[in-house]
Amino acid sequence: MRRTLTRALFAAAVVLVAYGAVAALLLANRHALIYPFQPGPSVQLSSGERMVRLDGAPAVQVWLSAPQADAPVILYFLGNGGRLADAQTRMRAMAAQGYGFAVLAYRGSAGQPGAPSEAGLVADAQRLDAQLNRLMGQVVPPGRRVYWGTSLGAAVATALATTTQTPPAGLVIEAGFTRLCAAAQAAYPLFPACWLMWDEGYNTAQRLRGLQTDVLILHGARDQVIPVAHARINGQSAPNATLRLYPKGQHMDLPRYGALDHIRDFIERVTRAGP
Repeated sequence: MRRTLTRALFAAAVVLVAYGAVAALLLANRHALIYPFQPGPSVQLSSGERMVRLDGAPAVQVWLSAPQADAPVILYFLGNGGRLADAQTRMRAMAAQGYGFAVLAYRGSAGQPGAPSEAGLVADAQRLDAQLNRLMGQVVPPGRRVYWGTSLGAAVATALATTTQTPPAGLVIEAGFTRLCAAAQAAYPLFPACWLMWDEGYNTAQRLRGLQTDVLILHGARDQVIPVAHARINGQSAPNATLRLYPKGQHMDLPRYGALDHIRDFIERVTRAGP
């Protein structure tokens, strides 16, 4: 019996050591897990599009297109793949309506200076918002600005909307989470994700509670990356939220199910009364 107990204790010790080693590895590499920036093809610019860099450091790129007269402008924030090319379908569909757009390249992504962090990405988003008039070559008042983010970018867009001096006309949250570590917990259920990601909050649900801006929340019911429960909680958190779920939608395919039409309708509604 003593030998059996010794073996059991030894096995438990091995499991604990292995668990601790994996947890330590996740902690040490948390930024690589949060920002798995992927190389990819660069955007091939179409007529009227430009690639510029933000003033200040780091001088990250912004892919932009000016609006037609008095049309809305979208500030778009990417998911954690960090590839500008991933936004092409969404942005060019909006440009076809006469809207302008500005897509922020994340610091530390392919070819960009700096190291990514929540504080850094939000600071860059704030710089983009502050410099938008200069970049567009025209005044774009808050009533013509719409912030839109996908996945991780939804958290960046929300942070910007709740920290800017004058909120935008609208906020679009596509496939967003309530809090980064809550989404990570689903992927790593055996580990304390909120402890491991102590310095990267991205607490969207909390930020939404005080936001009076109109919010459109889009989510796929079959999303296996960020469960649809996150969208429902975000919808309950925002005072002026519209929640639209797509029964067959997954994480990045919502445009297949009419999401771009729904976003256009939302933008038209919230900017119509803008200055």
